[in-house]
Amino acid sequence: MSLPSPLVRAALLVALVAAPAIARAQGQEFTRQGLYVATFEPDAGANLKLGRQAADEVRERIEKLIQGKDAQVISKADALRRIPDLTFPLDSVYPVPVIETLVRQARGDEFVVGRVARRGGTFQLTGELRLMRDRGTRQPILASAPKLEAAADQFARAVAAARAQLVPQRRCANALMNSQAEQAVQAARAGIQAYSRGAFARACLVSAMRIAGAAASDLLAESRELLAIDSTSRQGLEGAARALDALKRRDEAAAMWTRLIATDSSSATLVAFGIRGLMEGGNAKRAEPLALAAAAEHKDVMELQRLRWQVTFENRSWARAVEAGEALLATDSIAASDSTLYLRLVTAHRANGNVLRALELATRGVTRFARDSRLYALYAEIVRAESDSVLPRGLALFPKSAELNTLAARDARAKGRLADAAEATRRAVEADSALPQGLLSLAQAEFDLGRPDSALVALGRALARGEDSSLVAQFALAKGNALLRAAGQTKARGDYARALRFFDVADGVRATPQSRFLRGTAALQVASAALREAPQEKDRALGCALAREGAATVATARAGLEAGQELAPDAAKQYLEYVAQLEPFAQRQLATLCDGQAAPATTSATPSR
Repeated sequence: MSLPSPLVRAALLVALVAAPAIARAQGQEFTRQGLYVATFEPDAGANLKLGRQAADEVRERIEKLIQGKDAQVISKADALRRIPDLTFPLDSVYPVPVIETLVRQARGDEFVVGRVARRGGTFQLTGELRLMRDRGTRQPILASAPKLEAAADQFARAVAAARAQLVPQRRCANALMNSQAEQAVQAARAGIQAYSRGAFARACLVSAMRIAGAAASDLLAESRELLAIDSTSRQGLEGAARALDALKRRDEAAAMWTRLIATDSSSATLVAFGIRGLMEGGNAKRAEPLALAAAAEHKDVMELQRLRWQVTFENRSWARAVEAGEALLATDSIAASDSTLYLRLVTAHRANGNVLRALELATRGVTRFARDSRLYALYAEIVRAESDSVLPRGLALFPKSAELNTLAARDARAKGRLADAAEATRRAVEADSALPQGLLSLAQAEFDLGRPDSALVALGRALARGEDSSLVAQFALAKGNALLRAAGQTKARGDYARALRFFDVADGVRATPQSRFLRGTAALQVASAALREAPQEKDRALGCALAREGAATVATARAGLEAGQELAPDAAKQYLEYVAQLEPFAQRQLATLCDGQAAPATTSATPSR
């Protein structure tokens, strides 16, 4: 069983206003309905005076016919009493939307609109009964007679007869809201039995059959029965369109969706509904001009702007798709947060011949959506195919484009031109200070060039600009580890000190057992080297400085190893035993080389010489 469409749900929600307790107390199934008769519009051979007379005659006769039943006529006096601030006369002719507003304010549920004509010796009344709870369908009413009174009597009796379908129709609507499609079908058929030309009962029947999953041929037959009574019934048009889509009769289905939209082309909601129906049924070509016109008319309705993008992309109307997609990227934060928009917009630009813009968007996209493999694959494809020709031309035209400079940096790095990669990354960061991970990329470039101190400066700038601290910590930890391994080959104090500075950043930004342990390990190596070099230094002041450095980093080593010993308990125990040996040695060196001065209260290494 399928769910009700938005049109059906809207009609049902209006239909199911809760019945007051007084109605239940009186044994009524539904609340008594208020029926309003509007002034008839004068047609051929008639004037406004005759339109008022026709409405008065019809109103008076309907009141007599339904008196004491399930409805009451709203008189002019009733309407004026219920709408005390009414600013226009009731006995004039107004369009249906205005009448609907008036009926709503007068607490009405049903209304009659019509036209009166006088042709030869015959009065002709043409009108319809409408429901506030179901604005998608109307019940046509016709009458003609030599005298106005006789025509009004026919018309009123036709209205009263048509109302026989309304109680079953409301049962049908209630059943649908309770997800009881089969009971809804039975109630709707009872309404048709009560009044064979019942448009409202048939509209509910069509909705119920569609929700119940009736055969497409049966749904189409019932929809056509409804449209034979009311050619503009929205339920009938939707039912026929969906049935024809199911039967793969696309051209006929498209005609039905188009007729549905035409019932109120000023309604953005209805137009969007119809366009989606066309697209779902494989009629995107037919939907495109409608989507373009609707998007132009309703510039502030984002759903229509998205439909314009979707239909033009599906139809491969690349120039229009590019325009629509760029507009969404600039104005629709929801769409812009979806990597699919980038993926398709890059495709559209490339197909439209603007490879440079495609390249720029792809670069931005892979930076923003790093985990989207589809976008990255498209980006890689463009880079392979276009970078040698398009990228240089793009940088010549837009030297300050952050996206293009980022792409140039990646291209240079891939080709081993590390200096060029660093320079391009620096230009990208200068062009866009908020470039995601821009300063991290610059730090990587500096590190690749063997300039770790410059990389540390870039990390500091990244933190100051609000870069993700976890990313900065991960970067610093990884690079510190690489430097520590390299220092294990050189055994140079300066190399160990560089590794320690990276561990200082990682531990200061986001401390973990790993960062603490590695910081302690590097500090231990710095301390050992400094205390080993201090007594060998001929310059007593420099020897004292080395002793101080050794003593300070011994303290740093103990703090780090103790805090991170859970990571590697055995190694930490061994290192801490060595720390215990170095601590008194450091104090003796201080006493000897620094005239007995105590070690400074610090927990980080001093700069190596």
